[in-house]
Amino acid sequence: PMVSSGRLWRTLLSSGAALLSTTSARKVLREGYKDAHGITGVLPAFFALAHADGSHLRLRASKVLRHIDNWAPTRSLRSSARTCGGHQSAQSRLLALRGGARKAVEACLFDFDGTLAQSEDTHRRTFSEILGVELTEEHWNAKCVGSQPRLLLEQNLPPGRLEALNETLDGLLVRRSELFIRYVEQGKLQPTGGAQELIRELRERGIRCAVVSSGERRYIEKALRAMGIEDAIEFIVAGDDEEVEKHKPHPMPYALAAARMNLSPEACLAFEDTITGIRSAQGAGMRVVAMRTSVTQGLRVGDAEADEAAAAPAPSGVDLRSAAGLAPVAALVQDFTEVPRALFVAN
Repeated sequence: PMVSSGRLWRTLLSSGAALLSTTSARKVLREGYKDAHGITGVLPAFFALAHADGSHLRLRASKVLRHIDNWAPTRSLRSSARTCGGHQSAQSRLLALRGGARKAVEACLFDFDGTLAQSEDTHRRTFSEILGVELTEEHWNAKCVGSQPRLLLEQNLPPGRLEALNETLDGLLVRRSELFIRYVEQGKLQPTGGAQELIRELRERGIRCAVVSSGERRYIEKALRAMGIEDAIEFIVAGDDEEVEKHKPHPMPYALAAARMNLSPEACLAFEDTITGIRSAQGAGMRVVAMRTSVTQGLRVGDAEADEAAAAPAPSGVDLRSAAGLAPVAALVQDFTEVPRALFVAN
């Protein structure tokens, strides 16, 4: 049956946990092409899924293009001139997937903790207080940064802590969130240098902005308000949102953000400070600007081949917090004052 690109795009994004075999991937591409605009909407999602969850699908973009040529004449490919609200030809999009022409950035997606705000130490101290144990900076940076709050509590909860407090895990999460919010309201949350200025500049350029975080929506909203940039952020994808069924390093949070904006992944630029966050954004098919930290400072920087970025999963058994298998990041910056403005324009 005919399958519309929009429907196929949404289906692929929502099933990010699926592992596509080479055969099923070809079937997806073939069916998607029955719609004149199908292939330009399907390819980015196809590559994102190939990367997700350690899939062993490793087709190069050039190989995929040869399959496409077998199914559709060049005339049809050229007729697919506009997709996802953009104004780029299908052939240019396919070139971009092979590491060629790059389209202008239409949206910037920001992680919150450690990226927009220097909040990691505040999180560390509030979790330490709630858990009743000191989470050292070394332990926090190695094992906790980028984790979803519930998982963080489960992994660090001392035996007997819930019984001693006569509390549930959900109750501890609420306590921790309220404690963090008090810090925010007391003005103890430090924005990353240049964050507010960059976001205002992006809005003036017509570039849309959103937050994609593993954190809780409640404190992120209050923090954005305190930073004075709430109105510039179009929406938040938060770790406690019901629709976020899988968290970083899975591509789903970033894929959901792109879908909500009706944009292709290559039209988005992500900003992250953790390996799990970078892996999530790259897995969704996006370029990433990394904040320089002790964990990210050794990352490669450069224009990655798209098939390296999107079709090469982390080696089997590798810790997803490690940098193994990551494509180069677009830039590595200390704060937002160092972000190269050339990243926002087409080349």
